[in-house]
Amino acid sequence: MARFFAIDASSIARQIQRFFAVDGGGVSRQIQRAFVIDSGGTARQFYQFFTGSKVTLNTAGTFTVIIPGGATSGLLEVWGGTAGGGQRYLDGSGGGSGGGGGGAGGYSKSTIPFVSANWNQTMNVTVGAAGAAAGGSGGFSSITSGSFSIATMHANGGTGGNPGVNDSTPGTGGPGGTSTGGNAANITGGNGQIGQDNSTGAGGLGGSGVPGINATGPSGGAGGSAPNGMGPGHAPFAGLPGLVIIQFFA
Repeated sequence: MARFFAIDASSIARQIQRFFAVDGGGVSRQIQRAFVIDSGGTARQFYQFFTGSKVTLNTAGTFTVIIPGGATSGLLEVWGGTAGGGQRYLDGSGGGSGGGGGGAGGYSKSTIPFVSANWNQTMNVTVGAAGAAAGGSGGFSSITSGSFSIATMHANGGTGGNPGVNDSTPGTGGPGGTSTGGNAANITGGNGQIGQDNSTGAGGLGGSGVPGINATGPSGGAGGSAPNGMGPGHAPFAGLPGLVIIQFFA
C-alpha cells in the first residue's frame, strides 16, 4: 500500500499512521480502507488500516519477508528441521532391534521493535530441510538481515537416529539441535529415544519439538522397528522441515 505524509509546524514530513472521517452525526470514525476511482471507473484500494499479520513458513527453502506498514513490533520464532529415524537391525530369523529416533530441531525466539522507517524493509529467512529416513540430519533454519538489520537467529536441525547393531543392541537416539541468536529464548530440541532390543524390536520415538508461542515445533522421525511376535515392523521415518513464524503487531 502507499504511504502518506503531512508537513508539521517545523516543516518536517511526518508519516500518517491513521486516517479519520467525520460521519453525519459529527462522530469521528477511523477509516479502515480507502479507494480511488481510476480512469476506467474501477475502484482501486490505496490504504488499509493495519491490525496485525502473521507469516508462517514451513517448506524448506529461502524466503524474503517484508515488514508491513503500521507494524510496531514483531515476534520471531525459528525451529530447525528434524532428523530421520535410524535404520532397524534385522537378524534374518524374523527378529532384530529397533533404530533410534531422530532429534528435533532447536528453537530461537526474539521480540523486535519497529519504527516507520523500517516499514517495507526486508528480513531473509531460511527454513531447514527434513532429515532423510535412516539417520539423515535436519537442516538449520534462520532469520538474517535483509534491508532491516537484525541479530542472526539460527536454529540447528536435529541429528539422525542411529541404526540397530544386533539383537541386543538397538540404535541410540539422535540429539536435538541447538540454537543461538534469539533475544528471548534459545532452546535445544528434544533428543530422539533409543530403540528396543529383540524383546520387542520397536524403534525409538523421535525427539519432541519445542513449544513456542504460535506453534510447537515438529518432532523427529521414529526409528525403524524390527518384526517380532507383536507385528511386522516398519522402516524408519523421515524428519520434517523446520518452521519459521513471524508475527507483526500494530
